[in-house]
Order: sequence, then structure tokens, then C-alpha cells
Amino acid sequence: MCLLVFTLPLFSVAGYAEEAAPPAGPEPSRRFLAIPYPFFNDTIGTGVGVAVITEGYIQPQVLTVT
Repeated sequence: MCLLVFTLPLFSVAGYAEEAAPPAGPEPSRRFLAIPYPFFNDTIGTGVGVAVITEGYIQPQVLTVT
């Protein structure tokens, strides 16, 4: 109990946060690639599809293929 009384004021004191510096180094790379492709299906006939590949849009290491 005594320890709580002495440490509680340490956590309740208002302070100022320093502005965080931007990370040093190169900007994260972002890549976007859209590849159209034709196809044929007996049900709908001729069509066109698109494959999309993105990298670095949500987080630098994320690779998305749709």
C-alpha cells in the first residue's frame, strides 16, 4: 500500500511528448502492377480479366495478389 502511494504521483504528472523524428533512410517502395488477360469460357464466351499485384501499400512488407 505504501509503495502505491509513493509511485502513483509519478504516473499522474503531466508531461510533454517530444515530436518523433521521421525514420532515417530511403522511402519505402510501393509497387502496383495490373496485368490484363483475355480468356474464353463456354458459358459466357470471350472475356477479359485483370490480375493485380501490389506491394508496400498497407505495410512495407505486404505483397497482395488478386
